[in-house]
Amino acid sequence: MASTRQRLEDALEGKPVTRPVYVVYDAFLPNPDVDWEWLFSLGLGRVNHANVVKETRPNCEIVETTRREAGLERRDVTLRSPRGELHEYYLGDSRKGLLPWRMEHFIKQPSDYRVLAAALEGTSFEPSDQAFDASESELGGSGVTIAHVDRTPFQKIQIDYAGMELFAYHLADQEPALRELLELMNALKLTEFASVAKSRARWIKLWENLGVDAVGPVAYRQHIVPVYEAICRALRGTGTRLMVHYDGRIRLASDDIARLRLDIDSLTPPPEGDMLVGEARELWPESFLWLHPSLTLFERPPEEIGRRICEMARAAGPRLFCFEISEGIPPRWREGFPAVLRALQGLQDTLAGL
Repeated sequence: MASTRQRLEDALEGKPVTRPVYVVYDAFLPNPDVDWEWLFSLGLGRVNHANVVKETRPNCEIVETTRREAGLERRDVTLRSPRGELHEYYLGDSRKGLLPWRMEHFIKQPSDYRVLAAALEGTSFEPSDQAFDASESELGGSGVTIAHVDRTPFQKIQIDYAGMELFAYHLADQEPALRELLELMNALKLTEFASVAKSRARWIKLWENLGVDAVGPVAYRQHIVPVYEAICRALRGTGTRLMVHYDGRIRLASDDIARLRLDIDSLTPPPEGDMLVGEARELWPESFLWLHPSLTLFERPPEEIGRRICEMARAAGPRLFCFEISEGIPPRWREGFPAVLRALQGLQDTLAGL
């Protein structure tokens, strides 16, 4: 019997999918409330993420401190550059495999963009497969390792540095300091991908976390699409596939996705997303679809979960797709996750009998 890794690699390479793989992000594995070993014994696979470049920032110092606040872990981060300091902090409980919530962003006023730019100037990158190789050795036949390269600069500033609301004001006001930071970060991202292209990784992910309605199609095509085009040129001829983490509403970008032939990570049907799996497959016949069943589905009875999963598989098939746990752990995971795995096993048994 083929291992989970072999089944996933075959799917990624475009071979017919007879038993779709269901995988979980490595970020969720520290959660002690989930019996992962039991789920692995039922056939759940893994996806690890690894850096494949070593980044050096000679003008940037990061200082972190941690303490408890209101029963949660509070992590304060101070960034120091030649032009000043920036501060952000997070609340959460990372011990359970949950991403802590950012409560404050680095950028609070237009001048902060130049503080951040000073910290990034002089950044250099060099290829490094050390983390990738360690991950591959750990996984064995249980899954695959994906090289991850954070977000493209527009998304990085919008989500991580400034926050959605403040960024929208500064973008509308055409703040010169924001424009300068974007230009610098775009250049650095392409330099980074020159090193990424030398990695042994065959699958590369950008953590875009994108819903196009939160960006707007005009800004998307003006600031993000040209970076994708340059990245695709940098990867041309390397045999790698580029995936983007698009977990929201993406219909407005459907033509761009088709032209760029992007693979879509965490494709989520309504109500979170705005596109059914069958529509996505019709629009993007050569894109790999990493399908994320809506978390609301796991509120339904196991029989309904299984039926809906089979519908999604048939709509995505017969090739270039899998299922994944990529957005959260539902309260009823003990019933829901096995229901998915049983349904996918049932699909294989049905196909084998044809």
